[in-house]
Amino acid sequence: MTDLQKQFQEFLTDQKLLFEGEKVLLAVSGGLDSMVMLHLFAQTQFSIGVAHCNFGLRGAASDLDQKFVADHCQEKQIPFFSKSLTIKGSSVQVTARNLRYEWFHALAAQEEFDKIATAHHLNDSFETTLMNLTRGTGLEGLAGIPIKNNSVIRPMLFANREKILEYAVAQKITWREDATNSKKDYKRNKIRHDLIPELEALNPSLLHTFSNTNERIRLVNSIIQSMTDQILKEHWVDQENRLNLSWIKETSDLIFLARILSKYGFNYTASRQLFETRSSPGKVFLSGEFTATVDRNCLIITRPTPAKAIEAQLWKGEEIQVSDTLIKADPSGLLARDLIQMNKEDLSNPSREFVDTAKLKFPLTVRSWRRGDAFHPLGMTGIKKVSDLLVDLKVPLTEKSKVLVLTSDEKIVWVLGYRLSEEFKVRAESGEILLLSSTKVKP
Repeated sequence: MTDLQKQFQEFLTDQKLLFEGEKVLLAVSGGLDSMVMLHLFAQTQFSIGVAHCNFGLRGAASDLDQKFVADHCQEKQIPFFSKSLTIKGSSVQVTARNLRYEWFHALAAQEEFDKIATAHHLNDSFETTLMNLTRGTGLEGLAGIPIKNNSVIRPMLFANREKILEYAVAQKITWREDATNSKKDYKRNKIRHDLIPELEALNPSLLHTFSNTNERIRLVNSIIQSMTDQILKEHWVDQENRLNLSWIKETSDLIFLARILSKYGFNYTASRQLFETRSSPGKVFLSGEFTATVDRNCLIITRPTPAKAIEAQLWKGEEIQVSDTLIKADPSGLLARDLIQMNKEDLSNPSREFVDTAKLKFPLTVRSWRRGDAFHPLGMTGIKKVSDLLVDLKVPLTEKSKVLVLTSDEKIVWVLGYRLSEEFKVRAESGEILLLSSTKVKP
């Protein structure tokens, strides 16, 4: 038995990832990491099956990946399952991840697998921690990729990419290379190829250091979760959807309140605001799906009845009235250089936005914002949920339910009156420029 095989089996046991007699479904892309995981599991006594998703993002190369994994499983007499999935929406990575896990869970239930294993390793976890840090995160985000999450396990998190490669070469394991991993189109690849080498130059033992720090963070998270569970056991009244707040004694108790509220969609900023106003009965806070109302040293958390959804189409050169808002999409007749000369007040008017017409697909859609809506706000870094944007901008509860979004081919162009998408802004090379406007009208 090699060192990696020994460490792998010890990790399964120490972390209680699998128990005797359980069946595990392996997510195998055909790349180095997943093929090594498949090889390691093949040395154990566990019953395994392989699941492969084909998103067709790399054309013929995607089909060759599927054939490679299928042929390997046929040769080794391992049950093989595959599914072709189509990605729609603005965020390819997020959509692909959601579709992949949705299928994994459905397949595991259908074929009676007890666990789902992915091949994420130590480097992946470190990259995730750095990504979380760039957009703001709590202790859970600092811990990187969780070792287990209900039925999903990550049995390779003990190993770094270098050890996995050494094992693959020594065991003569073949795999498929994904050319997109070397590109820097995605934030993760920029972190992997640009940032981490700079950090390793400062600390050659960077991953070892992270592994030790990561272990301590996981232990702290475990303690916080245990104490949070105890608070809920003692102070949550299920029949009344009420959380008594008498347990709050110190400022540090905010960490437990934030952990509780995160399960209802409230981010840390909202949790802190709520914590600071917990003695003000009548204060109301809204996440994408839930309402938290302060009431005499307790919180009432409910799921409000959703307002009637609004959806309408808008063509170039036309206008529509949605509820009390008149929305127009007028060709501006301006060039990019003309905007530079415009008064800053005209450009900063939240009711007017100039966009690159070439990036739009008509008709545009005006609709109510939905839970889970996300886009890249102009002037901000990375993707942000609309619900979090409205919290950050301190939009009153009474106004949040009325907020509309303008979309093009399901991508958010504009959260009306609040923020344009970075993707649709006017650039120096833009041709036709469209003026979008929203005006409140009297009933």
